[in-house]
Amino acid sequence: MLRYASELVSDLLGSLKQLRRIADTHAHRLTSEGWTTFFAMLQRELDDEFFAQARCHLDQLRFRHGVLLSARLGEGNRGRDYVLRGLPRAWERG
Repeated sequence: MLRYASELVSDLLGSLKQLRRIADTHAHRLTSEGWTTFFAMLQRELDDEFFAQARCHLDQLRFRHGVLLSARLGEGNRGRDYVLRGLPRAWERG
């Protein structure tokens, strides 16, 4: 499910990037208050930093360096209280 969701978000990011390019190319041609406000919002909110951070988050969700989980033992030695932990930076370079 996580893989499917990550791929979906990645596809949506591509569409948002394309919409941002349209705004950059055509915003100056519009006179409608609604369209100019919409395109200005796209240019303000969907900047390069937004796309870089989104790609970074998606890359982290691929778990290329594995995952680090912690849990407690519950009744019958079954795991409980699972927590997904961040990997130490030293592990990410490996």
